[in-house]
Amino acid sequence: MNSYTEIKDSQEPALVLLQKLGWQYISPVETEQERDGILSNVILENILEKQLSKINSFEYKGSTYDFSKGSIHDAIYAIKNVPDEGLVKTSEKIFDLINLGKSFEESVQGDKKSFTIKYIDWENFENNVFHITDEYYIQGINKNIKPDIVLFINGIPFCVLENKRRDKNQSIEEGVSQMIRNQKKEDGAPKLFHFTQLLLSVQPNEVKYGTTNTPGKFWSFWNEQSNVEDRVQAIIKSSANGQSAEDRLPTEQDRMLYCLCRPERVINLTYNFTLFDAGVKKVARYQQFFAVNNTVKRVQEFDEL
Repeated sequence: MNSYTEIKDSQEPALVLLQKLGWQYISPVETEQERDGILSNVILENILEKQLSKINSFEYKGSTYDFSKGSIHDAIYAIKNVPDEGLVKTSEKIFDLINLGKSFEESVQGDKKSFTIKYIDWENFENNVFHITDEYYIQGINKNIKPDIVLFINGIPFCVLENKRRDKNQSIEEGVSQMIRNQKKEDGAPKLFHFTQLLLSVQPNEVKYGTTNTPGKFWSFWNEQSNVEDRVQAIIKSSANGQSAEDRLPTEQDRMLYCLCRPERVINLTYNFTLFDAGVKKVARYQQFFAVNNTVKRVQEFDEL
């Protein structure tokens, strides 16, 4: 019997490591509850509602106010019900909402004024909540899908992982093809990919990443600028976030999940290194990511002189 299975070889180690990196596990049953049993809904709506109330307030004439429940519900409705204008165009509209927020009218001190509700607190990382689930069941139009791992920020799906076993030829390409197929109306549930920012095909010895509608030939490898071996080894051996310490060496999967999927890196890649260019959604390659960061660092050092 083959000792390698996708769950044992890739999915379970990924779930453990990602929880140690700060993603809080939520079971498939709990994700259904957070969606009120509506399996075509891809947002963990109850979590999003709590977070919108937590991270948003507005100031008026020197005083700070909470948004009304009506505005919070309107903000959830707005992001859930962006008209479907195709995979990329819809993704762009949702991306703008996630990045810029949306204005809603509030009545305060007898006046009506518009104030912006943000879906993610980009400036205060610790104000957001980060969840992870496995086998995330979604009802599509013609077919249903069940991605191996999904990562959520404030209840919004940001990352999807397809796990493959190491002993199967072309397993990474198989994962990429599966991810692309799941984005099509006839074969999958494109609504999930209207929201996602980072997509990964992973197996213990190899990882490729892309974003919504990235053609297979443009899925890329990541090459971190610094050596992360010791940091990843320390995380594996730790018992962070309730996970047991492990006595094993890091795999390429471990290193790449650390480089691409720790919460602060997902936030950074989404907010600063994802864009839409002539109808194409793009996420930075590692060369671009580190070139920009190095340039910013040099400018900051120069300003301090």
